[in-house]
Amino acid sequence: MQMALRYMQQAEGGFLRFRKHLDCGEMRHRDGLIPTLPFGEESWPTQPFPTKPPPYARQKLTVDNVNPYVDEAEHAHLRVQISQAHNEGLFTPQSVGRETIETPGQLGGSNWGGTAGDPQTVMLYVRTIDGPSSATLSERTAARIPDNATPEQRGFAVFNQQCATCHGAEPPANVDAARVRAVVRKGQAEMPAFSTDALSDQNLEGIVAYFANPKAGAPLRSSTTSATTPAPPPGREARYYGQFGNLMHASNGLPIIGPPWSELMAYDLNEGTIKWRVPLGVVSPLAAKGIKHTGSYRPSRNGPVVTAGGLIFMATASDCMVHAYDKDTGKLLWEQEVDANPDGIPAIYEVGGRQYAAFFAGVGRSYKGIAWKAGKPEGQGYYVFALPVARGHALRRKPEK
Repeated sequence: MQMALRYMQQAEGGFLRFRKHLDCGEMRHRDGLIPTLPFGEESWPTQPFPTKPPPYARQKLTVDNVNPYVDEAEHAHLRVQISQAHNEGLFTPQSVGRETIETPGQLGGSNWGGTAGDPQTVMLYVRTIDGPSSATLSERTAARIPDNATPEQRGFAVFNQQCATCHGAEPPANVDAARVRAVVRKGQAEMPAFSTDALSDQNLEGIVAYFANPKAGAPLRSSTTSATTPAPPPGREARYYGQFGNLMHASNGLPIIGPPWSELMAYDLNEGTIKWRVPLGVVSPLAAKGIKHTGSYRPSRNGPVVTAGGLIFMATASDCMVHAYDKDTGKLLWEQEVDANPDGIPAIYEVGGRQYAAFFAGVGRSYKGIAWKAGKPEGQGYYVFALPVARGHALRRKPEK
């Protein structure tokens, strides 16, 4: 079974999948969902579900697991939003005109670099995130900037050409013009910065004008064409798309689902079972109130590394922490706050008979709410820690910076 690690693949949906047949699990097909779609397509009638190992992430958001760290009015609002959405769990197809909830979310599950394996014990360690997202299908508008376009018309066309794929077809409401300009030019979170070569000042000002007055930018429709699903041009079929990365957040910036929002867990691939799972990091303002079981949110694209000495090193970006865990039990052995937001997978190496763990930490991302602790610009760089010589000491002594 040591070959199992070669053929194991994690997926954002929360399942471990074997790339070839192994004794500890099989794939079965369950009935899928076949919605009525206006463009004549259907989803496949069945979808694959592994029988083993069990999933590492939650795969459906319900009204019973709404985030408890919001006020009563918002909690009730979120329950209504969930109950009205298209929300049948994994493989729920996106639909036109109705929000579809996706759990663990487009940036959830294990994402990039989310696993580490021990070939001697055939244990697999997974970093998992629960952060539901949503999407609503819209028809892609073949928008072109018309001759003698007003700023609003220019903004409509540019928004549909360059922005709608991620942000959706509907423009945001009540946005601050100065903030739009700053975010576009400097970037924010997963959104990159746009230079004047990529987006001219004229086109940016058009987007700002369109956000301020969307009706002035939208093209006129004929009386014979539906306002929600316009007919495609002659000889062409309609094209639909949904947003990417449209994460469902409460007003405090946390997911609308309750904790834990991230975990580190261990799979025994000999048995196809979960051996242990622990919360991964904290949300700093909640931890200051004694609430430390939540896991961090937005641990970013950090991944674990397991060592022959029995340790797992893992960082979490949103609370600026690096951690060391016992690989056999998941017990937190050591952690250290750094001055920036860790990103990526740590490097483990040896020099002169001494083992070291190196983490990179940077700045630049910015998120609203309490989930993200911003790093200091002067703190970005590499953080290298020296391990004690023997593992027995590592369980009792902190690594040296």
